[in-house]
Amino acid sequence: MRPKDEKWFQPFFAKHPDIHVFDARNGDVPMEQMDGLLLTGGSDVAPEFLRQENVDPTLIQQDDLDPERDRWEFEAISKALTRGLPVLAICRGIQVSGSTFPVMDTRNKKTKTSSHCVTMARRSIDSKM
Repeated sequence: MRPKDEKWFQPFFAKHPDIHVFDARNGDVPMEQMDGLLLTGGSDVAPEFLRQENVDPTLIQQDDLDPERDRWEFEAISKALTRGLPVLAICRGIQVSGSTFPVMDTRNKKTKTSSHCVTMARRSIDSKM
């Protein structure tokens, strides 16, 4: 989680002290202790991690890339899914997820999509997000 994003997440987690948040930027994350993976927003994904042609390199902000974060997040997604953990991806996190598991083959015009509806109970922790 980027330092500038902490202000948005902190109030939610402060209300739920039973939820322990491991932040990979602050040190090692014990993946075996995780119950889920949250991928937050941030910089562009570095081109070496993209599994598609970069048609316009000028669209990627080179001075804001974080290959170390990219590497960690790609490994974390793989480990989380191997363990059957839920993954919540926000903004950049969706880009990382999409680069990990492409769902559309635009060259052949074949789409491979999957979706499902999520309903949150009125007083559940998730409904306050």
